[in-house]
Amino acid sequence: MPVPFAEDAPLTEPAFFACELDIVLSHLSETGVWQAIEAELNRRTRRIDRLVPETVRLDATTISGKHLVSEEGLFQFGYSKDDPNLAQVKLMLASLDPLGMPVATQVVSGEQADDGLYIPAFEQSRATLAEKDVMWVGDCKMGAVATRSHIHHHQHYYLMPLARTGQVPEWLAQWLSQMRQVPPDLHQVKTQRYDGAEGASLSGYGMKRGVEGQITQVNRHELKIEQHQQTFGWRVYVSNAPEERLSFEQAVLTYIGMNGLSNRASIVSKVSL
Repeated sequence: MPVPFAEDAPLTEPAFFACELDIVLSHLSETGVWQAIEAELNRRTRRIDRLVPETVRLDATTISGKHLVSEEGLFQFGYSKDDPNLAQVKLMLASLDPLGMPVATQVVSGEQADDGLYIPAFEQSRATLAEKDVMWVGDCKMGAVATRSHIHHHQHYYLMPLARTGQVPEWLAQWLSQMRQVPPDLHQVKTQRYDGAEGASLSGYGMKRGVEGQITQVNRHELKIEQHQQTFGWRVYVSNAPEERLSFEQAVLTYIGMNGLSNRASIVSKVSL
C-alpha cells in the first residue's frame, strides 16, 4: 500500500511509487523550481569536474505524436520535418562542449519558430555559467541580427552558418568572382579527430565586414565585426570573435566537425575588407 505523501516529509523510496511520483513531479515541473534545480546541478557538477565552459551549442528539436491539441496546450501543429499531420512540442537545448552536457532547456509549444528561442536559452545558460567570452554555436536560424547583437552585447562570441537570404547569394557570387581574378593567400588547415588521429586537411580564406544592430535593452547601436568562412559546399560561417579568440582554423574545426570533411582537400575562402 502506498505511503501517504506530506509536503514536509523527507523523500524516501516509497515516495517514488506511482501515486506519489505524480505528486513529486507536479512540483518539479514548475518552471521556476526546475530552472533552480538545473542551475544548482550545473554549479555542483562543474565544481566537482572542474569543467571550463568555452563552447556552448544551441539547437532546437521537435517531439511529435498523436496528441489532443488544445488552445493553450504544448502540443500544437507547426512546421515539421517529420509528419506535419502530428502535433508537436518544441525543445531548445543548450549543451556544453565537448561532453554534450545539458546546461539549459526551454520547452515551448510546437507552433513557435526557432528564431525566438535562442535569446531565452542564452540568458538561462548565461546565468548558470557566469563566465564571459564563451563561444555560442548554432545553426543558421541563430544568425538573426537581433540574436547576434544580444550575444555580442553581453561580451560573448557566436559562430553559425549565415543563411542564404537577402544579399548573401550576391556576396557569394562576388567573392567567387574576386577569388578567380586575384587568387588570395590561402591558410592551411589540418583537422584532428576527437581520438587524436589526424583528419582531413583543407585550405582557404575568409572575409570581414561590419554590421550594425540595435540593442533594444539599452537603445543604442553596437558595431560587430564578423568573419565569414565559405566552402565550395556553399557554406558561409559568421562569427564576431577576434582573431586571437577564434582563428580561421578554429572556426573551421569548431563548426564543420571532424567527421564532416572528405579526405580530399576542401577550399574555404578568407578575404579581408
